[in-house]
Amino acid sequence: MPGVGEKREEHASAVDAPFRAVIEASPIPFALNDEHANITYLNPEFVRTFGYAREDIPTLADWWPRAYPDPAYRAWVIAEWNDRFEEAQRTGLPFAPMELIVCGADGSPHDVIAYAASLGTAMSGTHLVVLYDITKERRLAEEQRRLQDHLSQAQRLESIGRLAGGIAHDFNNMLGVILGRTEIALKHVDPSGELHAHLGEIRDAARRSAELTRQLLAYGGRQSGAPRVIDPNEAIEGSMHVLRLIVGETVTLRWRPQDDIWLVKIDLVQLDQILTNLCANARDAIADAGEVTVRTENATLSHGDFAVGEGLAPGEYMVIEVADDGAGIQPDVLRHLFEPFFTTKQADKGHGLGLSTVYGIARQNDGGVSVASTVGRGSVFRVYLPRAVPDR
Repeated sequence: MPGVGEKREEHASAVDAPFRAVIEASPIPFALNDEHANITYLNPEFVRTFGYAREDIPTLADWWPRAYPDPAYRAWVIAEWNDRFEEAQRTGLPFAPMELIVCGADGSPHDVIAYAASLGTAMSGTHLVVLYDITKERRLAEEQRRLQDHLSQAQRLESIGRLAGGIAHDFNNMLGVILGRTEIALKHVDPSGELHAHLGEIRDAARRSAELTRQLLAYGGRQSGAPRVIDPNEAIEGSMHVLRLIVGETVTLRWRPQDDIWLVKIDLVQLDQILTNLCANARDAIADAGEVTVRTENATLSHGDFAVGEGLAPGEYMVIEVADDGAGIQPDVLRHLFEPFFTTKQADKGHGLGLSTVYGIARQNDGGVSVASTVGRGSVFRVYLPRAVPDR
């Protein structure tokens, strides 16, 4: 009686020479196993794709735990595989393909579509297995979906911005009339009278409303300003005292500037708005004591970078990053984060224009904003501003 090794050779050599030549040269992983659950053959593409040689997985008992290390998933795969194979043998229909995740020899996951077939009565018990690797296709499809989602989100925010900016512009003009007429009326009434007090309340309310419209104008990219080329490290350094007051005594504010930071062209008031809104948002995300870190860095973005999917063109950018170790942001909240008046805070804790203002200012200056967050661990906001050349 031939030994196990000899039997494997019998099965491998029993494959017709033309068929063997095909699977040897195939760009798709193939394997053979016999009626004793010995793995008798792996084609070169199988070895290249998954990293297993025949001596690594001589039997199915060796293959299952290495390809499917999670016990529960492995049990499901084996049971489902056997059920489908028995169904194919019983009905005479082809084996129903399975979508699986196979663990390679290096631990990397592979998305595969698995097929199997019996090679006929002349080779009773010998089965051909095909594991078509679709990892690259699936990753590409996921990347395309992600980019499409980001594009749709950017277009939606752009539409909201145009609408908000237009409304705010008209409303701001009307508020200007109210404020102007109120100031004139205040000069013509008795300062000690009740009418003067009422007019003062009207003026103060109009000023507060004007501040809201200014933030809406910023979101819509219609905020006026005087942009100039600046060293962002110097500008942020000058704002650190105010930012420390914003985050409060229980929150540690750290400043991590990159040396040789690139210059940017932006209005200083707008830069202050970015910093104060992001730091205030970070403070609100921290329940009690915590840490907020402000840092700058240079970044060169290419077509494959995450931030390019956020609506940024490839190129050189200076990045302002504000990170906190707060509560993090729920996934269903992230897609609405930059919409005006969207807030998860109590009604008296904010009006939902802080982050939309940051977004609008960044877009007005040909930049963008990205956010990464983990619930329970904190959030990182990154504002990208194009690199500028010094004014001459």
